[in-house]
Amino acid sequence: MPESPETDCSLKSIMKKLECMQRSLDANFAEAMGEINSLRIDVNTQLATLRSDTDELKNSLEAAWVEINALKEQEKQNKDVQAQLTQENSQLKVDVTAQKARAIKLENYTRREKYTAP
Repeated sequence: MPESPETDCSLKSIMKKLECMQRSLDANFAEAMGEINSLRIDVNTQLATLRSDTDELKNSLEAAWVEINALKEQEKQNKDVQAQLTQENSQLKVDVTAQKARAIKLENYTRREKYTAP
């Protein structure tokens, strides 16, 4: 069946419209892909920043725990020294008390000898 000029013209018009739609779709698809790539880059940059921040926080937290453990160890050492000094202080108090008692006895003895001596 031969095509009529009207049919031929109508088909050409439809083809042009389809081609125009295809170009528009291709352009829109290319634009969407460009925006998607741009968003992907932004997301990757933000993720890298978050990872870096997370790593810094982890390092900071680890450093804080190291410091806390060092302070706990220092506190333990200070308590040990305090206990030792308290024990020494108690011993010194006992020694001072004994020396006072000895001094009093010596003073009493000296007074007696002074009063009983000819």
